[in-house]
Amino acid sequence: EGEIRLTGSMISPVEVATGAVLGGSGTISNSVEFVQGSAFRVNILDEDTAEVLVVTESVTGEVDVIVPDELPGGEQEWLVMTADSLSAAFKSTNPLYGVYKRNGGKELWLTRKLGNTLIIR
Repeated sequence: EGEIRLTGSMISPVEVATGAVLGGSGTISNSVEFVQGSAFRVNILDEDTAEVLVVTESVTGEVDVIVPDELPGGEQEWLVMTADSLSAAFKSTNPLYGVYKRNGGKELWLTRKLGNTLIIR
C-alpha cells in the first residue's frame, strides 16, 4: 500500500501492488504491471495539460484510474500516459470522465464530455 509520484526516471521494471497507487510525470525505462486493486493517479495541471507518465516498454494489468473530482474547463482531453504497448484494462473511478487508448494503443487519454446524464433506477 502507498503512493508513488514519479517525477524523475527509473530503469527497473515496476509492479504496482494491490492497494498501491502510481502517478507522476516521470519516465520508466522498462515495463509496468498493475496488479488487480492497484491504481494510476491522474494529475491535471490546467485546461490543456496533465502530467504524463512515460513507459518505454509495456503496461499490463487491471488499473483503476483515479481522476480528480473537479477539473478545469469544459469538454477536454488530456494525454496522461504513453507506452510502447498499453495492453492494460483501464477504468476511471469518476463516472463523468473516461479513459481510452489512442495512437495504436501507445497513448492513454482522459476525457470529459459535457451533456445530459440519464439516470435509470
